[in-house]
Amino acid sequence: MASSREHLNREPVGAQTIGREQFDAAAGAAQASPVAVAARYSRTHHKLEVSFANGVDIAVPIALIQDLQMLAHAPTPAQLADVEIWGGGQSIYFPRLDESVWAPGLLSGIYGTKLWMRDLARQMGSVKSPAKAAAARENGRKGGRPRKAVASVASVTSSKPVAGAQALPSEPVSRAAVGPGVAAGGKVVVRKRP
Repeated sequence: MASSREHLNREPVGAQTIGREQFDAAAGAAQASPVAVAARYSRTHHKLEVSFANGVDIAVPIALIQDLQMLAHAPTPAQLADVEIWGGGQSIYFPRLDESVWAPGLLSGIYGTKLWMRDLARQMGSVKSPAKAAAARENGRKGGRPRKAVASVASVTSSKPVAGAQALPSEPVSRAAVGPGVAAGGKVVVRKRP
């Protein structure tokens, strides 16, 4: 039988018990985590606005939150307006939908599963805008997408040979005539073979 003193240092958790030290460490970690102190649905902007204890306020478009988009029927503004803070500020609960959202995840920019976030990023990357179209046209005029930098470049002035390297002509000719292997001033550039 455990002594009464030993019993006071343990907190029951399910079928197991943890020591006071573990309990205090977990409580400290919970305090360090950002906790929501207020939440509301903005009907005019269609966003969930959340205020955290550390002074940060965020507004997340409802369309980005997976848990609210995966419902059988699209949530109404009245359902979204009824919002509560649960779990000591860790969850934002919508009672009329019986759905909750992880508050620290929203603050970290995590709105759903990895697959959801990847699809969301893919959709946002495919957005066409006049600025993107103008940038693509400008790159086309310049010969396409800018080339990646050569991985290993050395000047011939070095007396050490480069293993697997190929020397290009060293006559002082224009770069356009020879290609990208000749640097300004006619110096030869050595590149490794792929």
